Amino acid sequence: MLLLSHNVLSVLDEVLQREHRKGRCPRRYAASALLLMGCCLLLYVFPSWLCEIEKKLRESAKISEPLIIVITPTYERPARFAEMTRLANTLHLIPHLFWIVIEDGKKIEPHVRSILKRSTVPFTYLAMKTPTNYPGRGWYQRSEALRWLRNNSARLTDNYRSGVVYFADDDNSYDTRVFTDYIRNVKKLGMWAVGLSGGFPVEYPLTVNGTVVGFHAWFAGKRKFPVDMAGFAINLKYILNSSTVIGMHCRPQLGPETCFLEDFGFTWNDIEVFGELDEGKREVLVWHTKTIPMFFDKAKYANLPFKFEGYDKRRKYYFPTSKHGKTPIKPTTPRSKEPGSYLGKVLKIMRF
Repeated sequence: MLLLSHNVLSVLDEVLQREHRKGRCPRRYAASALLLMGCCLLLYVFPSWLCEIEKKLRESAKISEPLIIVITPTYERPARFAEMTRLANTLHLIPHLFWIVIEDGKKIEPHVRSILKRSTVPFTYLAMKTPTNYPGRGWYQRSEALRWLRNNSARLTDNYRSGVVYFADDDNSYDTRVFTDYIRNVKKLGMWAVGLSGGFPVEYPLTVNGTVVGFHAWFAGKRKFPVDMAGFAINLKYILNSSTVIGMHCRPQLGPETCFLEDFGFTWNDIEVFGELDEGKREVLVWHTKTIPMFFDKAKYANLPFKFEGYDKRRKYYFPTSKHGKTPIKPTTPRSKEPGSYLGKVLKIMRF
């Protein structure tokens, strides 16, 4: 632009000197030259000014509410369609939410994709098979979802000033307020109570004057963050400023949560506890529910005119038998109602 202005002035000076030698009045030519230079300046200044105005308008137009990014690992099982439908119906009610669903398999399940599309929730559906000897189910899928998020965050959050990441398993039960009142307001690391988790009616952080001093939770003395995946959310900027994932170094006996949060470098002082100021008996807004496992062979019912899923013969299935223990249940367990059968034990527990 400086070069252009210099050239305009040089031309103006040359024209004025030539007209002066001819004895003509140079005013008309000077006015034209000044007008030309003014137009050149406008061509440079005006677009820059417009860009600044546009940038400010775009920033002011960004949605002030944080974008909630929900990560859900999923896998084939008989109850999966029902549980994904339930979760989709819940998330459908939450505005400004993006859903990352990641399949533990080599390819996506078309019917699950149909459930996601019908929910009208913006989503991406990925397929990542768990590598051999990976410590726990869903760990690898959550890690891959975080990697995908870090690579695509600019596109997802283009219209938002901030975001929050939450891990929502497809078999849990959620009150919409856990999203609107808790997750949406997380500034760093938010935590809250989770029902039916760890063998307790409720697991929750213990606080004194708003500061975390401990946890009422399973293995609380052996874990720095004894919290269920459903019981915390992290502000997106801390996710993006870190490469932390749920790695193979995490001990499956203690769960992935404490290892994951420790790798971020979080401390108890970073925790924002939600729901502790409720008057009277506090409410639980998320529950670690489990559907009673069912086992049937897809090949046996292949002629049914409905979409359904059976069991994966390569996968271990578990049924809780004690406060801290789980017993593997083989898919070949008898289906009769005999007292010693698996179904008989379930019916006895349910008082049938």
